[in-house]
Amino acid sequence: MRKYVGGALIILLIMALLLPGCSSGKSGSNTNPGSTTTNPSNSKAIVITFTVNTVTQIKGYYMTNTAKDGDVYIVLETTIENHSNDAFNIDPMNFYVIAGGISYRQAMLLDIDNAIQLGVVKKADTLKGKLVFEVPAGTTDFTMEYHGDKSYNIQWVKQ
Repeated sequence: MRKYVGGALIILLIMALLLPGCSSGKSGSNTNPGSTTTNPSNSKAIVITFTVNTVTQIKGYYMTNTAKDGDVYIVLETTIENHSNDAFNIDPMNFYVIAGGISYRQAMLLDIDNAIQLGVVKKADTLKGKLVFEVPAGTTDFTMEYHGDKSYNIQWVKQ
């Protein structure tokens, strides 16, 4: 009986040493799971088209939000189109504006008409809504990023 157990352990050890060498050598497409890429030629991308409005006040249904002194709100009217094979999990707090090397997270404002909410854009679906960021006045040059729970191939299109 001990011979069989010892032989089985030797076979398992040999298999454990040989099997890792049988892999294809390919790794995941993105080593940073929270980052996004811009690849305009990829038809499998999440396409986020946006227009930019800069304001100091945003009037909602019941209240008006006012930016801090020296700041403005960048209001992005967005259209999110999912051309990928996976659902796009949206959390508005995962969108960032990068300006002057500083990341600005989505502003936490109440009562914004048509604000993008927590949710999912399924394959071949589209979602429209607003994203609002509070940034220093005079900010005109910025990039967009999305840091979600997994990697997405995002194509940002500014109109």
